[in-house]
Amino acid sequence: MEETTMLSLVTTEVVPPELAVENSELKFPPETDLSHAVQAASVLGETSICLEEEQGAAENMEIIKHQHMDIDSPEEDQGLERAVKMNWTSETRLKMKEAGLYNRHPSSASLLKAFTNFLTCILGVTRYKQEVENVARFLYFMNPQDANLAFVKDIQRTNEFFLKLQKIVSHQTMFSYLKHLRRFVNFQIDNTNLFSTDLFMHNACNNFIKATDALQKRLSKEISREVVKKRYDSLTHTMKTPEECRKLLSTAKGTFLTALDAAKKDEIDDHVKFEIVHYLQALLVLKYLQRPGVVQNMKISTY
Repeated sequence: MEETTMLSLVTTEVVPPELAVENSELKFPPETDLSHAVQAASVLGETSICLEEEQGAAENMEIIKHQHMDIDSPEEDQGLERAVKMNWTSETRLKMKEAGLYNRHPSSASLLKAFTNFLTCILGVTRYKQEVENVARFLYFMNPQDANLAFVKDIQRTNEFFLKLQKIVSHQTMFSYLKHLRRFVNFQIDNTNLFSTDLFMHNACNNFIKATDALQKRLSKEISREVVKKRYDSLTHTMKTPEECRKLLSTAKGTFLTALDAAKKDEIDDHVKFEIVHYLQALLVLKYLQRPGVVQNMKISTY
């Protein structure tokens, strides 16, 4: 069936009008020359198989890459932090507040303060604020009154947190939350006296890490599929080149300069403001290759 479908695509111009279709099978008159169609179908088939194999191989590589993302790495942490910040908009914050996921314990809480010292002094993480805040929000969701380790014994409540989070943020942001949370728990297991002071809680922390393994793998696969799909789409679809995209800047530059002159003369209205801001946004994205999330979160004073 696949061959007949492919033949119908490559023989549209040469198949005579009396082509008959019976029971979903293509019927060609005996005199129709299909040699070129078979050759083209073969090439298309081989190309399709190669692309599918490349996509599968790339997805496997991405899955392996994300399965190792639980290892401590300052550079990786900074990358995750940037990804989380760029994906957070005013709408996201509002949804987080409505779902009860935005409030957090203060970073001065004893557990969070010890974790911050571990990140900065032991691991050398320089951009640790986002990670500590993620853990603080999770701890607040689990217990608004006190930041403690009791959450490791409540897997159902933990799953509820991530189910709510899934409706608001991307898989990448969810993965960041889980990675930060697991590192916080691993810190309690390996870098505190929990084993000698509370063996039961120490074992509960170990069980928490095991219980979240499946969620981490699932998120890794989802992220990998998204990454591979973007790469696959870029290979199989015609996309505009950077040069073509940047033509917008040269085309709109005159309008931007006119609006800028009007602003300098205090002849400013909403239209002039939009002209200036939109051109600056395009400049940051198209010329300086910033992600859209960067300009979404920028204020007028930042420009």
